[in-house]
Amino acid sequence: MIDCSAAPVAVFLAVLILQLAMQFLHQASKSSQQEARVVSEIRSLLREANALAGPSTFAQSAKLRRAANAKEKELSQIRIEAKGKNASTKLVLFVVKACFYCAFVWWFWQTPVASVPAHLVQPFGKVLSFPSKVSEAQSLVQIGILPWLVLSTRVSLSIANAVLK
Repeated sequence: MIDCSAAPVAVFLAVLILQLAMQFLHQASKSSQQEARVVSEIRSLLREANALAGPSTFAQSAKLRRAANAKEKELSQIRIEAKGKNASTKLVLFVVKACFYCAFVWWFWQTPVASVPAHLVQPFGKVLSFPSKVSEAQSLVQIGILPWLVLSTRVSLSIANAVLK
């Protein structure tokens, strides 16, 4: 079992790893090498077709435009295949993320994740200690799992966006 002092760090690291995996998968689905190659071929074909826009080279220009249209169809097929592959992986990762979150909530529901001096979280003390009880006599605020998961998710999402930009 995780010591109470290591619990916030362990929860944050687990959430960060899951967010990094989600962002990495999102970045990988955006661009692939094959897709980039086809896009560059389409651009070069269209540039050549525009250069041959005169009446004497109309046939060559039309042929290049038809080749560019064929490449655009190939590009759309590549994107559809990549989307199908990544959809199942994203679903599995989402289920894993939901299982982790449910496990953390079940594990830490009645026990606080961390204790913070009350003066550091002055206006938000009761919100941060949601599942736990706040005692007015103590100078510590017991941070509950739900606010900690929300905070960890937002911070790790910002870190993942900065790292995988």
